[in-house]
Amino acid sequence: MASMSDGASWYHDVHDLIPFRVREVLLVASPYDAFTLEEDAGIADQLLERYSELRLTASPRITFVASGAHALALIEQRSFDLVITMSRIGDVEAWSLGRRIKAMDPELPVVLLGFREAEFMRMREDADIFDGVFVWTGDAAIVLAIIKLVEDAKNVAHDTEAGAVSVILVVEDSVRRYSSFLMLFYEELLKQSASLVEEGLNRRHKVMRMRGRPKILLATSYEDAVECIDRYADHLLALVSDVRYSREGEEDSEAGYRLVEYARARISELPVLLQSAERDVQARAEALEASWADKNSTELLRRVSQFFRESLGFGPFVFRLPDRTIVGQAANVYEMEQALLTAPEASIEFHAAHHHFSRWLRARNMLQLARRVRPVSIESSGGVDAFRRDLREMLRDAYAEESAALITDYSEREAWFDSPFLRLGSGSIGGKARGVAFLNALIKRRGLSERFDGLRIRTPRTIAIGTDVFDRFMESNALYPVVAEASQSQIVERFLHGQFDAELLTDLRSVLSELRGPIAVRSSSLLEDAQFQPFAGIYETCLLPNAHPNPAVRFEHFLAAIKRVYASTFSTNARAYLEGTPYAVEEEKMGVVIQEVVGQRYGPRFYPTISGVGLSYNYYPVSDQRAEEGLVMLALGLGRAVVSGGRVLQFSPKSPGQLPQFPSPRDALALSQKKFFAIDMEQTEFQPDPEGTLVELPIEDAEADGTLALAASVYDGANDILRDSLRDKGPRVITFSNLLKWNAFPLAEALDEILSATRDGMGSPVEIEFAVDVPEGWSPELNLLQVRPQVTHANTDEVETLPEEGLWIRSAQALGNGVVRDLRDVVYVRPGATVDRNTSQIIADRVGALNRELSERGYVLVGPGRWGTSDTSLGVAVAWGQISNAKVIVETPFDDRSVEPSQGSHFFHNIASLGIGYITVARLDDTALYDVDWLEAQPAVYEDEYLRHVALEGSCTAYLDGRHSRAAVTKHDA
Repeated sequence: MASMSDGASWYHDVHDLIPFRVREVLLVASPYDAFTLEEDAGIADQLLERYSELRLTASPRITFVASGAHALALIEQRSFDLVITMSRIGDVEAWSLGRRIKAMDPELPVVLLGFREAEFMRMREDADIFDGVFVWTGDAAIVLAIIKLVEDAKNVAHDTEAGAVSVILVVEDSVRRYSSFLMLFYEELLKQSASLVEEGLNRRHKVMRMRGRPKILLATSYEDAVECIDRYADHLLALVSDVRYSREGEEDSEAGYRLVEYARARISELPVLLQSAERDVQARAEALEASWADKNSTELLRRVSQFFRESLGFGPFVFRLPDRTIVGQAANVYEMEQALLTAPEASIEFHAAHHHFSRWLRARNMLQLARRVRPVSIESSGGVDAFRRDLREMLRDAYAEESAALITDYSEREAWFDSPFLRLGSGSIGGKARGVAFLNALIKRRGLSERFDGLRIRTPRTIAIGTDVFDRFMESNALYPVVAEASQSQIVERFLHGQFDAELLTDLRSVLSELRGPIAVRSSSLLEDAQFQPFAGIYETCLLPNAHPNPAVRFEHFLAAIKRVYASTFSTNARAYLEGTPYAVEEEKMGVVIQEVVGQRYGPRFYPTISGVGLSYNYYPVSDQRAEEGLVMLALGLGRAVVSGGRVLQFSPKSPGQLPQFPSPRDALALSQKKFFAIDMEQTEFQPDPEGTLVELPIEDAEADGTLALAASVYDGANDILRDSLRDKGPRVITFSNLLKWNAFPLAEALDEILSATRDGMGSPVEIEFAVDVPEGWSPELNLLQVRPQVTHANTDEVETLPEEGLWIRSAQALGNGVVRDLRDVVYVRPGATVDRNTSQIIADRVGALNRELSERGYVLVGPGRWGTSDTSLGVAVAWGQISNAKVIVETPFDDRSVEPSQGSHFFHNIASLGIGYITVARLDDTALYDVDWLEAQPAVYEDEYLRHVALEGSCTAYLDGRHSRAAVTKHDA
């Protein structure tokens, strides 16, 4: 099947449609006529009502003036889009006024509106004065028709080129007749277009459909009509023509028939409606296989409406047999896909032979799809059943292409389409959801999905719940007073007992029924992952196995997870983070992202083969790496190891074969990942801890599952080398050599391009979370889970040079830019203190207590390894709220090893976004300094076997040169 990417581009181009709009109308009329129009007919009110009924944008404003002189004065003072002048004006003839307006502004449309057709005979001599001539019938619909006809005439050339918009050509030379017809045509066309809007995927998509409605062009002679047909043949949707009008300068009773023949020679299946007051039209029309209507009949409106529905494809698709017997119908594309399964063969053959399917799709503005469907026949497909299959596949592919770059409003009716991104509820979808939606659009618009051989790129199926649901939940359960006074545990309890409204429960139950396997319920607040303040990892994510045998229990767990995410808006961690920003908790609103977890089930556990984080900017390039080339961190299993600062593999996507993190095979053995995270599928009860469904397992379990082949090498101790085959015996080492060195599939290349494209799209450095699924017997899939900006807030002070004397910290690995002054307190882990699984939580709790005491002062925090890691062999596992008042954080080496800074962790990201100085002293040498002896000599405010808090007699200053990743901290202020 051919790609539909060009079809989706129409929806992108449609934003450019209708460049000219009539917003300001000047209506010139005598006082009596103005009274008739304004007071008796209520033209402004009627126009407003019609715009509202037809779901059009804001109704134009009408300004009434009673004289030509006043009109000319206003045109000089104000901008108007259209002038409508009545034929009777007291101080000047309408013809003269039209000439003077055109002399002032040749591009300003001027339309003449009169009461009798006889008044317009002079129009034939002054055709260049007015852009249209109409008869006032007492119905304000004529003003709507005038406005839309003027807009269509101005926009048709641009819109047919920019958006492949269709054209309906109306040919009529009687002013009275076309004044009446155009009111009928526009009302019917706009009503039909409004009905199609309901099939839009979201509000934006609905606006697109209305903007893409067909244009109506009016011709009053055979020659004008031929010119329109020649110019817009590729866009002509229908021809509506009188029979008798001017041809070669003379009235011709055969002009309409000749025009049909001419048009059909260009477009063989063109729908035609012939309308006339002459009695012999029906037979001639039927001979030409055209529809017909009697101008004098009371059935005219019904005939026009029928033509729009049946011949142009508006309204439902009616399945008929060749004898016109109705055997079914489809109101929308979804019902069409279903009806194709059961429609009789004779009906399918009938509609396919007459191109009814493509015509119906074209009326729905699915223009590219209509063009693809049109040449497909029963013969070319290989039979009726094959035709059904091909058409259904085209419909599904087209919907997938449309929805791939759109946020689709959830509809249970259309759940079968498997949209990659659905929105439930209104309001904002929050920062995290916006990021996923952006990735969807990026994949589609850049054509990334199938760009790399042997690797598909996608986002997991995602449902976003808007912030209005959060607002209703808070209000209906009276929770705002609770969050102001209750403890965190009480808040969680009250939220879990809250109730959702019945309509939402119905939608959520339908959503859950469509999700297979484990699901992640993630926060997506207004501020989260925003360009200005990422809030990474501050709110909760609940991972649900979704494996309980009772659907009702699974649903209760699902609802509880959403409530837990809502409650995390007011958690201690969130409040502590918000204190370091310009925002208050009252300003925050929570959306929710629901995603299918990427991966496969292996017995009692579920996990992806690979998870990771990609950064477009590398804060700490080493060896031959360059900062702008970015950095990728990979882990076996779920990405918890990466975002929590655990043991992961780091590489530059530009040079994936180089791993400076592991300078020797022995280092790789010592420092590589030893365990991986998975979801416990046998955990069928809802866990109070949002991560209670996670299990941490030895990599030997992954080898038993058959998922280690891409990730592991084998350490050969006898020769001190790594071998890239699991057939060898020896300790397994996570190096991802089969990917990074042997390029089993082009992961590094794909990530490099994705990071570059996303950085360009967001206009700033970015961080992307991803997971790779390698199902047995299928191509690998790279799933992009979320994206956020990499944010650093620079101090206003510039650092040109660093001090060289009187230092107790010096490092060539630092993040931040500026000077942090007046640092009077230092909290540090004492030399010799053991930091491991048994002591990490004790140290974290005591740091948290000191952090609260120093809330008004700020301090320097120093300790070995990574602060905020989940791997207690790598550092102290503090939560954000336990170090939120630190102004500078220093990571020092362990006595027996060094630890690379974890750039992909949520903890690291928030340090960067809040402008906290971050210094890594990886190894003590000539370029790096950590004078712990000086600290030990300072008087202690608090000390125990793990920590010391010293208050300096004066104060120290931190100098951070982020441009060159350097930092120094003085012992005393200069």
